Amino acid sequence: MSRSLSQRGSLQVPAEYSAFAPLGNASPRQVGDNKNGALDWRHEGTAAYLTHFVMGSSSLSLAGCYAAGTDLGQGDGFFVSHKNSGAGIRAIGNGGSSILMYLVGQSHSTLINGEVWKNNQGVKLFAKIGEGFGDGVAVSGSTTFTSATAGFTSADIGQSLSQMTTKGTLNVTGTIPSGTTISSVTDSQTVVLSNACTAAGTGLNFLIGGRAPTSTQSLFTIYDTNGTSKRYEFTLGKYNGLVPHAVQSNDVATQSLLVTAAVGQTSEIFTVLKDGNATGALSIIASGLMAARFGSSLTNAGNTANNSVSITNNGTSAHSLYITRASAQTGDQISLRDASGVLQSRFNKDSIFMTKVNAAPADADVNTGEAAIWFDSTNGASKLMIKAKQADGTVKTGSVSLA
Repeated sequence: MSRSLSQRGSLQVPAEYSAFAPLGNASPRQVGDNKNGALDWRHEGTAAYLTHFVMGSSSLSLAGCYAAGTDLGQGDGFFVSHKNSGAGIRAIGNGGSSILMYLVGQSHSTLINGEVWKNNQGVKLFAKIGEGFGDGVAVSGSTTFTSATAGFTSADIGQSLSQMTTKGTLNVTGTIPSGTTISSVTDSQTVVLSNACTAAGTGLNFLIGGRAPTSTQSLFTIYDTNGTSKRYEFTLGKYNGLVPHAVQSNDVATQSLLVTAAVGQTSEIFTVLKDGNATGALSIIASGLMAARFGSSLTNAGNTANNSVSITNNGTSAHSLYITRASAQTGDQISLRDASGVLQSRFNKDSIFMTKVNAAPADADVNTGEAAIWFDSTNGASKLMIKAKQADGTVKTGSVSLA
């Protein structure tokens, strides 16, 4: 049985199979590295795709343009041997709110495994200037372009507006000419372009240039099991840990937590907020000093073997404790109270020592070389009382009668 041949690209195939033959410059032939696969494709063109699959609008939600499985073997599902300076794998999410990559780990295997060799960066995330949307509407021959979600503002005037894929139009060259910019903004949903659209389209994927990401732009986020409750997030400006977490040091010669201020920093270096309402309770200000607000206190609760507050001075000319009162202060500079919170002694706003202790301390409570002072407040016989323990341990007492 003879069959006629049809010429398609650089390959001759039987005529009845011509609908399946390669087109243009893409043909099944050796790629030149003497490592032939079941299919070898070599593309000599300067644009377009080596292989292009498109899912129809009626495709099922779990359908895939391309599937690679190893159910019958033990090899890798998708293998890339990268030899050039470009990207081994490049995936582009064009506009809209679709998920660019969705990984499901249903077994005990590792979801993502990466090997980082010397001088490799591991994972590098960086924010780009521009914002994409997936609901553009173009009218053939018109410069009017609309989007319900783009939120156009006057800041977009002069910025580029480009179509990212041919989604939304049957015109393979797209609808928005290359080099198109936004000439004017009609309202938040409508702009006038510098070039007329070459074809009509709806649901277009388009990119607005010039829109710089803010410091709150999310780069890496971890959610709870429901996929909506945020737990940890790295943004362009900072890291947010939204659940209690611990810092564990595995290096005895390195700080467990190191916070470094920027050169010339003016805002606080470290801040603790109270009540979940963004009210500062404790902070390290730009000068490196600690600032406590709202009656913040230091306590050794849970660790009674240590002092509540211990101050060690390493500067010979610096004060170990330095207290400066407010210009119109009415409260005490230092207030000493018993376990029930009852005032015992104090240094008032004018730095004058005062005591309400009216009973003598036990002899055992006075150390050798110490003197204790208290006040006998008996009506008509008030006295300033003194108890001391001299160098040999002998206790001495005295009083000063008050007229």
